[in-house]
Amino acid sequence: MKFFLKKYIKPSLKLIGLYGPMYRLLFTLLNIRTRLTNMFYKTFYKTAPILLYHRISTTFADPLMLCVTPSCFENHLQFLKKNYNIIPLSELSKLLTTGALKGNEVAVTFDDGYRDNLTNALPLLEKYNIPATIFITTGSLGKKATFEWDMKYEESDRAVFLSEEEIRLLSKHPLIEIGAHTETHPHLANISPEKQKIEILGSSFKLEQIIGEKVRSFAYPFGSIYDFNDVSKKIVEQAGFDFGYSNTQSLATMTSDYFCIPRINIRECTVFVLSKKIICRTGGF
Repeated sequence: MKFFLKKYIKPSLKLIGLYGPMYRLLFTLLNIRTRLTNMFYKTFYKTAPILLYHRISTTFADPLMLCVTPSCFENHLQFLKKNYNIIPLSELSKLLTTGALKGNEVAVTFDDGYRDNLTNALPLLEKYNIPATIFITTGSLGKKATFEWDMKYEESDRAVFLSEEEIRLLSKHPLIEIGAHTETHPHLANISPEKQKIEILGSSFKLEQIIGEKVRSFAYPFGSIYDFNDVSKKIVEQAGFDFGYSNTQSLATMTSDYFCIPRINIRECTVFVLSKKIICRTGGF
């Protein structure tokens, strides 16, 4: 479906000048559907938001909205501390899969493994004693980020990936869990099973060499329902991971599917907007 949209529908809409309006309409409708679904879950089930951040940094421009400023991130942490029981992702995942969720839990995660997770995020996590999981792509450790989206940033604003020594340091921190996120951040559903194995197993093997222990969790790159498939989930399970995580903007509910636990992507936003996004009934402070 995603290939069909990208290959045929998108060029056609661009040709007649309707791609921008149609994209915005679709995005709005999907947001409405997700919010209504989350409200339903919140009303009838015990739920938990698993928050997904990328960079914690102040940049001159943020064309892909990957960056949350340290001051904004601190506001988010204060809000979460006041309204939730913030626990490690591994602990929350066990509650989801054993039916023991109380409904007031939340977990914090980061994707890709940018250096500012160490330099900017960790001091704030330490300040409020908040655990977090960092999912790391292992293909360019210690180097300046060259993903397609990273190249849209000014040179001075472009991120750097964590180095092996920095990952080792983080892995020994009592607040931090390390997870795998492939080697080169592909859309797994678009590549062969053999290449999926290389991406998934390669990233876990590299991280385990660095930190000297088993990596228990995996996050699918991009993470929408079109970015991974049943083959991806099976490889993650067979690789020995305990859990797999998506990025579908949904609240997590108690589930038997250990390898498709949803997370919510968090952008730079006020606490009020954050509270609405994760359906927190306090509506803020």
